[in-house]
Amino acid sequence: MLSIQNLANCDNRQAMYSAETLDALSRMPESYGNEPRYSSCKRPCEPAQACWRLADSKGPFDLHKFLDEFCHWYDRTIDRTGYCLTTTISPDLPRFFQGKPLMLGFLLWDIASYSQAYLGSAGAGLEVEWEPFSGNWCSIYFVLTVPGLGIPLEKEKALFLPADRKRNKSSGSQASANLYYAGIIAGLFGGTVHVQNSIGFGVEYCTEICLEAVTK
Repeated sequence: MLSIQNLANCDNRQAMYSAETLDALSRMPESYGNEPRYSSCKRPCEPAQACWRLADSKGPFDLHKFLDEFCHWYDRTIDRTGYCLTTTISPDLPRFFQGKPLMLGFLLWDIASYSQAYLGSAGAGLEVEWEPFSGNWCSIYFVLTVPGLGIPLEKEKALFLPADRKRNKSSGSQASANLYYAGIIAGLFGGTVHVQNSIGFGVEYCTEICLEAVTK
């Protein structure tokens, strides 16, 4: 069993990113250069520049509707291979939040797409919990449990490190290479991604973010 913390606030040398740097990572420049950012290839799993800029737009959104759409997508995707998603959402979870819903979509999509490589016969389960943080701010927890064989040892070592883009590009796979980008995006939400890997039993992906609740 191995518990792995994401590098949302660290680079591959373990040096801390500043708040300004993390904010800058959410704003795609006109030209592509150094990591970390999604590549410009046109595969649907990697958003293009315009899509990323749109995702940086902040506004009120309905988290319950967002979760309905996300769970429907995930369940429909794994249903093709004979699996299903079970969902448990805290009944008192606030409905409306101020934030970046498309950016949140990128975060959860990245984790969900990666998790599909290690699905077991029991499918997957998603739990969504929350707790007040400060003022109108809340900590939201997304816990995706995937029973199965777990993540192989050689892959868990590089789970939150920059991926080899050339290798992934040549493979033609649309699945996330690892959770590097998920860790970066979680940091932009003031949160983390934590992975509990039990080889031979399964994986638990716990994502914590901070969102500001609003009333409508």
